[in-house]
Amino acid sequence: MLMKATTITRFHIMSESLTTRTKLTISKRKLILFVLLPGLFLSDILYGLLTQSGYQGAITPGVFVRGGVFVCGIVASIRYRLIIGVKLVAFCWALLAISIIGPLIGQGAGGQVATILKDLNSVAKIMYGPFTLILMMSIQQRYRVTAESFMRYVEYSAYLIGASLFFMNFLGVGKLTYGTYAYGSTGLFHAQNEISLSCGIALVPAVYRNLTKPSLPSVVLLTMAVLGIAGLGTITSMIVIAFVPVAVVVVIYWAPVKTDDIKMRRNWLTAGVAVVMIILMSWASIVIHDYMEAHSYQVHKIDKIASGDLIRTELYQAGAQYLTTRDFAINIFGEGITRYQEGVFRVWGGVNHGEIRSVEMDWVDLFGAHGIVFLILLYGLYLFLLLFAIRGLIVRRGCYDGLAAIMLFIYLGHSILAGHALVSPIVSTIVAVPCALLAHEWNLRKGFMTNRHDPVRLK
Repeated sequence: MLMKATTITRFHIMSESLTTRTKLTISKRKLILFVLLPGLFLSDILYGLLTQSGYQGAITPGVFVRGGVFVCGIVASIRYRLIIGVKLVAFCWALLAISIIGPLIGQGAGGQVATILKDLNSVAKIMYGPFTLILMMSIQQRYRVTAESFMRYVEYSAYLIGASLFFMNFLGVGKLTYGTYAYGSTGLFHAQNEISLSCGIALVPAVYRNLTKPSLPSVVLLTMAVLGIAGLGTITSMIVIAFVPVAVVVVIYWAPVKTDDIKMRRNWLTAGVAVVMIILMSWASIVIHDYMEAHSYQVHKIDKIASGDLIRTELYQAGAQYLTTRDFAINIFGEGITRYQEGVFRVWGGVNHGEIRSVEMDWVDLFGAHGIVFLILLYGLYLFLLLFAIRGLIVRRGCYDGLAAIMLFIYLGHSILAGHALVSPIVSTIVAVPCALLAHEWNLRKGFMTNRHDPVRLK
């Protein structure tokens, strides 16, 4: 009898221990996902508060925390290479090696310490995306994170950015996006292009969730996010708030959502679309009124785009003219960001922009700084994942394949036309999530996975 009681007691102790361990694991997983996705944008808000207080240091909170993420990605590529996929890890390290050749050529004639550090900083920003992809894959495998959980924290990022912008604009806190000659405010955020693109991409899972599993808090947060991003006044913000709802609705109707009541889902879908469209139409009327009454800057930019002009026409022409004058070897491997920007500035002949200038179109700037080989390989990685997502949407009719395709389409489209995407750690953090999900699915389908755990699949 005593032995039986002892056995029962031990069983209860073991059960409590296992329960506690499970709770700790789940808590740790949520903490990591929060810190890596919405949490990183808190560092940008903190920097805005510091600058409002007069801080002008070179090291910002964003640089510090995203630098830590980059280092974690490098460590994960070594420590968890077997569960990530040796081929992907080798590809990322090859990219890193090729990206360094250009700065070495540029500084070969003897460069100053400041220019060398600037070139290395540029390499770290560009390689942040691939290595953050690896980090996300390692987290997915170690903590068994599903696609739905990953996308939920991307959704939280949209709410955090958008709601922050909404309240900052309402309270009149922060700085203007362009100046008094144009409409828009960035609040406490400083990189308006990166923030508008990040929030626009993060809106994809946010809109999806509100159309398939709506709730009052999420609808309120989405409304504030849409109003907040529209208040930036950038061309990107105006395009994404109109494009994303339409694209997500197409994906939902093409790829069936697994719910208990399809009829109720479609009723919610109709109501959700109506709410989103009312918000967009109301805000668009306000914005257009402001443009016509007070500002013409954005209207002029929209007219140029509608007429077929590139967003960075003058800079593109200067960059193309400079690139045609370089040696063949430099065009293959680049010359580093410093010498490339100096060359573009000399041709451009601009004033009041310092002594260096980029074209601000990622494919041109990557070609100039790191050469055609690196450009093809880096874009090839993202284009491959985009095509794999489109194939998954068409063949498997997977919702998350469709959401990933929309996110990558916006990312690459902005990169080609207006820059601030592949070279931005702010944006690359968000995009690393769909890339990690797609790369993991590819590994599973091609048999590259070497771990023995049950796979986390895209659905």
